[in-house]
Amino acid sequence: MGSEEFIKEAKEKYDRRMPNQVDLNKRFEDRYFQPAEKVLMEFKSIIGKNINEIDTHTYEGKRQRGELLVYLKDLAGLKYYEIVELEYGLFTDVSLNSLSKLYGNAKKRMQIKRK
Repeated sequence: MGSEEFIKEAKEKYDRRMPNQVDLNKRFEDRYFQPAEKVLMEFKSIIGKNINEIDTHTYEGKRQRGELLVYLKDLAGLKYYEIVELEYGLFTDVSLNSLSKLYGNAKKRMQIKRK
């Protein structure tokens, strides 16, 4: 198959790609995301109701959906397509391109609210 040196180098390259090494290849700030389930539970306790009870036909429901988007993106590190695929269906009526705008607006609103 190859020389001893080739086999040794190939094994080293393969070993560095093993699943237990995946975290070492991530950016430092990306290593410490919370699980999405934990973020959802925390958000549920903040708003005081289940995620599937958010009514996106009301202003309050749209605001809560935006805040949930910020939490999922910032705390859980989910990408937009992963957020759309969540079982709650809050984001299925929003295109991936619109999620970026929704995220930006919600993030600004949350920063203003904290001041």
